[in-house]
Amino acid sequence: MRKNRLVYTLLSLVLLALFALPGNSLAQESSSWTDIGTLPAGTWSLASDGANTSSLYALGSSGIQRSTDRGTNWSTCNRQASTMFVVTPLPGATDHTLLYATTPSGLRLSNDGCATWQDVSTDGIAPSAAHIRWLAPYPNNYSILYAGMDGLGGLYRSTDTGAHWQGASTGLPAGAWVTSLAADPKHPSNVFVSVRYTGRTQPPAYIFASTDGGLTWNSSSKGVYVTPDGDGAVVALAWSGGNLLAATTHDGLYRSTDMGTTWSTSITPRATTGQAATSAPRIDSMSSTPDGVLVLSTSDGAYASINGGQSWQAFGPGETTGKASLLYVDSNSGRVLMSTGSTLRTYVIPQGVTSIPAPSPTIAPSATATPPLPPQVPTYTPIPPSPTSTATATPIPPSP
Repeated sequence: MRKNRLVYTLLSLVLLALFALPGNSLAQESSSWTDIGTLPAGTWSLASDGANTSSLYALGSSGIQRSTDRGTNWSTCNRQASTMFVVTPLPGATDHTLLYATTPSGLRLSNDGCATWQDVSTDGIAPSAAHIRWLAPYPNNYSILYAGMDGLGGLYRSTDTGAHWQGASTGLPAGAWVTSLAADPKHPSNVFVSVRYTGRTQPPAYIFASTDGGLTWNSSSKGVYVTPDGDGAVVALAWSGGNLLAATTHDGLYRSTDMGTTWSTSITPRATTGQAATSAPRIDSMSSTPDGVLVLSTSDGAYASINGGQSWQAFGPGETTGKASLLYVDSNSGRVLMSTGSTLRTYVIPQGVTSIPAPSPTIAPSATATPPLPPQVPTYTPIPPSPTSTATATPIPPSP
């Protein structure tokens, strides 16, 4: 009897240890998703207000709509908006959430929850800020903004919250449309962008690196292969520990352990519905939290990784598994919004669940040589725009 009790005790301890492993933490926490409301019809982009968890924003065919009661009721607050960019305060900061929108008249800003709007000076952007289709702040310094153009190509940078802009496309291919931006947490002057192409010819480079805060760029794509099928692209970049990951539309994930000098294929969730089991699902977005939790939105559902992309698990309530979802992750707070239809759900990714090993050098397949980045870079100090600087617009030829 005593022997049996000892066996049962040991088995219990083993089970408890297994459930306490970091790799299971996120799976256990995912049961705490909360239904909070519904989405307006026609929504294609979703965001939350980092300072006010009751305030949500939805962009769709009716412009920007706002909810102040966690999705129970919605009202239109900007009918002209064609894009929406939400900049939430950094942890511990008391700043207001900033809401940017592209309209026919240019770039506009609201700092009071979409109640009122003001024009953002876009001095230096040619020919019109109405062509801005992508905007992001510099990590840890929200006075620095980057704006990517749709239809004209190119990238612009502001160091004074949009009062002045300067061209930041030197080294980027003509017609490149910037899709995401990520800065090295340890070397903030090292900035990386991913691009897609809309022209008839597509260069093999889809990732570019800058060591001067985004003014000049060099290809950083050695080992990355993207199928040039019209919408093939690197759709997102994200840091997890010392690993930089790149998500492609159809060609899975890539990882760099040497600051983007070389890349190798990384583990990608396998499709489970509607496709061959060996194929990778279409990736629509990738996000990461300050702790390094990675979240993917794919055609086969949402996935999360807490070990730097070495393994993936289904992310979200059980009824959303295998379903394409509209997903938003606030990278500052870890707050997540998800909808697989009209029902809207929320969840906060807990801190301290990651278990990310130190990156080891990777050997990438042979590819066009990419000049390595300098091993040491100075602390990033924004370079103010020159009063006489001008930006040159590069037309993108129509798609075939």
